[in-house]
Amino acid sequence: MGTLAAALMVSCASDGTLPVPEATLEECVYMGDKTEFTVWAPDAEAAQLRLYRSASDEAAFKIVNMKLGKDGLWKAVVKEDVKGAFYTFQVQKDGQWLEETEGIAAKAVGVNGMRGAVIDWDETDPEGWEDDRSPEIKPSDIIVYELQHRDFSIHETSGVNNKGKYLALTEEGTLNPDGLSTGIDHLKELGVTYVQLLPSTDFATIDETRLEDNQYNWGYEPLNYNAVEGSFSTDPYDPVVRIKEFKQMVQALHKAGFRVILDVVYNHTTNAANTGFERTMPGYFYRMRPDGTFFDGSGCGNETASEQAMFRKYMIESLEWWMKEYHIDGFRFDLMAIHDIETMNEISSRLHAIDPDVVIYGEGWAASAPAFPAEKIALKANTHMLDKVGAFSDNIRDALRGPLDCSNAGFMDGVAFPGGSGSDYPLTIGSGAFIPGFEEALIGAEIGKETDVNVTFPEEYQAEELAGKAAVFKCTVKEIKEKELPELDDEFASEVSEFDTLAEYKADVKVKLEEGKAKEAKDAKEAAVIEAIIAEAEMDIPEAMVATQQRQMVDEFAQRMQMQGLTMEQYFQFTGASYEQMVEQVKP
Repeated sequence: MGTLAAALMVSCASDGTLPVPEATLEECVYMGDKTEFTVWAPDAEAAQLRLYRSASDEAAFKIVNMKLGKDGLWKAVVKEDVKGAFYTFQVQKDGQWLEETEGIAAKAVGVNGMRGAVIDWDETDPEGWEDDRSPEIKPSDIIVYELQHRDFSIHETSGVNNKGKYLALTEEGTLNPDGLSTGIDHLKELGVTYVQLLPSTDFATIDETRLEDNQYNWGYEPLNYNAVEGSFSTDPYDPVVRIKEFKQMVQALHKAGFRVILDVVYNHTTNAANTGFERTMPGYFYRMRPDGTFFDGSGCGNETASEQAMFRKYMIESLEWWMKEYHIDGFRFDLMAIHDIETMNEISSRLHAIDPDVVIYGEGWAASAPAFPAEKIALKANTHMLDKVGAFSDNIRDALRGPLDCSNAGFMDGVAFPGGSGSDYPLTIGSGAFIPGFEEALIGAEIGKETDVNVTFPEEYQAEELAGKAAVFKCTVKEIKEKELPELDDEFASEVSEFDTLAEYKADVKVKLEEGKAKEAKDAKEAAVIEAIIAEAEMDIPEAMVATQQRQMVDEFAQRMQMQGLTMEQYFQFTGASYEQMVEQVKP
């Protein structure tokens, strides 16, 4: 059941009543003979620091009760040299101790990222790091190459020694058996100027203690946003190694003439229950439904709440950290439309203050409608409200590539499931017509070659037996077609209208659109009055009924357009909108 008047935009923790620190959040500061630990948990009743000899020891060698200071910060100072130790925080709420956590801002972590690490950051800098400089590249010369660390060098013929690792990009002179350049030399030959790294912050799913099992994940399951992923390092057990090797990679790319963009995934996390966010401030960092469950505009189980003051601060400081400590030159935001415009503009302002040439862009969409007003989020349609922040254009991509005709068979745990198979299914990339992630996985697929597509059905999927389950679809692309768009000329006008010229047709369409907008405005006023009445009443309305009403409103608009001689297909062509976008726009 959904409460219509509440617009279903609720967070469990009220932002206005919680203190937000002015200073940068530093959870672990090593000073040699002492280390200061801090965790933000303003509504906790108590907090403890636990120190471990290793990332896997069961028993802590020291437990320290933390003291609550100003701005909701719990602090503890350990007055001895604990370099090399690992730590967790544990907070108490409502008389119960929550699960241990590495915190929300751990910058160095142990294997699998469940404990923070006490390190000397001076030991993480490779030789010459202080002299590392980004090459100067004009905006007009930006050519971006997207790269996944493992994929780039893992093949047995790559000629790279550190296959699948950060260090692969530091090796020069590598060749394949045919004598062709590979690795960083191959990038030089391509003529690209920027290298965009797929997620490199510490993510879940890959078990870093079992890398010999050849596990695979692109990294879109973030766990620790400020720490480097361990599976691409030569030693995930040593927190210093992953950091130093990542810096060596950046240093090598800069030396070779490339700037470096990091693909960042602040829009959602891995299983929320396993994160520092939920283990310190449950319900605050995510957008929550009134019943305490997670909104899921990301299609990954949750969506973060960038409008919350502390998470906005967190995002900004995290990005600044990557620029200052790791010399990153730009950021690509995954599902950027989950984030609010105010946050993205503040990010842009702060990052451009560090480097005026920083590049910021992202996906101007979400997997499904986020739980935040559409006019206030970083949608592609709202890019005119973003300051020095770009967005991908999937319209251009779809126009160039067109739809895919493919056949597929779906499996769960190796067993085919009912309804999981299809044949000669026409699929347009970017349409969002299937499970989130399905279309993206088929980009680059070869005709006639079977491709495994790994997806997870949304929790709210209509077939309950599939909801939340992981599945593998074995897909074969049979044909790739380019979408052919008609030329907007006099011939087009004469075919679709009573007019002989395009100019006459455009003028007529403009008049009809203006008439439709005037009618829309009148209807909006009437709707506002009704909504004001509803807002004063308490009533629960089934979400299915709300969705039905949305579509009815759009269909009524289509009928009005048709009575004025304009089809919805023509309306969409001229406005660039789609049926589903209109449905979302009328959502109460």
